[in-house]
Amino acid sequence: MDKKEETLLIHAPLRREEVVTLFPVIQNLKMGGFSNVILAIHECNKFLVEYLDFEQEFFVLPKDYADFLDAHKVAALFKSKYNFDTYFDFQSNSISAFLGQNLGIVNRYGFKSGFSSLLSKKTVERTKNIDESALLILKSHEISEIKSKIMGKGTKLKVDEVFIKKEDVPDYILIYLNELKFLAENGAFFINFFNEIQGIKFRFIYEARGDLTLLLHEIKELNEKFNKSNQYEYGEVKDSKFVIDQIINSKGVISDQEWPSLVANYYGVNAISLNSELFINPSMFVSNYIPFKITPSVDKILSRDGEILIQSFIDMLHKNFSI
Repeated sequence: MDKKEETLLIHAPLRREEVVTLFPVIQNLKMGGFSNVILAIHECNKFLVEYLDFEQEFFVLPKDYADFLDAHKVAALFKSKYNFDTYFDFQSNSISAFLGQNLGIVNRYGFKSGFSSLLSKKTVERTKNIDESALLILKSHEISEIKSKIMGKGTKLKVDEVFIKKEDVPDYILIYLNELKFLAENGAFFINFFNEIQGIKFRFIYEARGDLTLLLHEIKELNEKFNKSNQYEYGEVKDSKFVIDQIINSKGVISDQEWPSLVANYYGVNAISLNSELFINPSMFVSNYIPFKITPSVDKILSRDGEILIQSFIDMLHKNFSI
């Protein structure tokens, strides 16, 4: 059988930032002519599929997918719908490894770790950057037509359909907030940050979580303390298309989590996260991703290389967002 005729099952990792980092790997398979690619994704992350730049068939792993019995049940559901030839286990824990074996898939690939090493046909070392490790798995299966850099297409808007103010393409820095309270809780940082920037439009978009009436009242008071030379706009997230449109029309993206910033990278926009945990360094995006973590000190921020002064952070912003 030609490899491109195989039915592939990809088991996505649990961490959202790692799922997004694997977008180019999945897209490589699609671009390489693999038409039967099924993505198994955790229920809490299924919304991320909407951010792919192509149609992707997927299977949602249930919330209670947590032990060998659950893996056995999921395998039974899979067997009723698919006949898989190859399994790429990008989670590679005991449950995902057991799932692959339970499905009876001959070609099983994963990362070297515990059960995965025992139950997979071939394993590779798991490096800090999951996209590089995933490519090694593809190469282990003799998939060689791999592009080193991948980007989602997207389309620039001619008119801003959400914040209609002028007929040209808007020129703003997008700040995506999964939690609006992140802005309120880190008010001192943002005040200091905005004081170092002059004449820029910042557009906040936020998920409708928590007591929005109370939070928006707090944000209104905080907004009064921001540098008046800048503009500040606020809007609620509508859907994935709304977010993608806002991303690709921005000068750059700042987010309170890593995954939205990585989605921006996927669409070719430089991005920064302010609450990073993994400090990953993805290799397959054409744009730059710079992870940070806000610290209690308002004049310092944590980077990949340790604590740096806010001014160094501002310098990176100027360089990567062309402001």
